[in-house]
Amino acid sequence: MVALAGVGTGSEDGRSAIAQMRAVFAALGADVVTAEVRLRGGETAFDARGRIVDPLARQHLDDLLDRLLDASRALGRQGG
Repeated sequence: MVALAGVGTGSEDGRSAIAQMRAVFAALGADVVTAEVRLRGGETAFDARGRIVDPLARQHLDDLLDRLLDASRALGRQGG
């Protein structure tokens, strides 16, 4: 099970990188969570300790990780 997030400096905000990663993981047979997170601002999206600066972006990433964990648990219950 895979969740995807990307960071970009332009208007695409990691969109093309995420699309390419999604295709690679799918080709490898991985289950890819439909939701994704794209952070704006490139290097300015993170503070000196590597933490996401924008609280809303942090919440989106937390939500994505919750979806990943929920999907992984569901697979575990199914024996997959």
